[in-house]
Amino acid sequence: MNDLHELSYDEFDQQYGANPRALYAKLLGVHQRSAGELLDRDAQIASLKDDLKDLRLEKTELVKKMREVVEDRHLYANQLVKMLVQGSIPSTQEATPTNVSASAARKTTKIPDPPTLTDGKEPQFEDWMLLMSQKLAANAAHFDTPHSIL
Repeated sequence: MNDLHELSYDEFDQQYGANPRALYAKLLGVHQRSAGELLDRDAQIASLKDDLKDLRLEKTELVKKMREVVEDRHLYANQLVKMLVQGSIPSTQEATPTNVSASAARKTTKIPDPPTLTDGKEPQFEDWMLLMSQKLAANAAHFDTPHSIL
């Protein structure tokens, strides 16, 4: 008999008839092991319930903090919109410190205008057109928008 859980009634009756004390000792051992496992499982369940309680409290606190953060975000967004509408702060399309420093760093020396084109002979139109194209390309950094280049 390896496992008393698989013991049929006939096997039980036979072992009881042959040696009832040995059968009782085996059954008592099985019962004690089962009771010990049950106590261990009860301790695990109690520990898991405590963990669950702690996690629920933590979740409640995090949800509360998240709601506060969302509320603060809405307040700041509304304040920012009011300030933009009132003109208290520059819009993102206007120059910001990073845009100013970036545009100032890339600006080149302004190139003077080529000689005035009169009759197309002095200077010749093709030469004048080449000089004017080079000037506009070199001075492009001085213009903020594509419309102001022309």
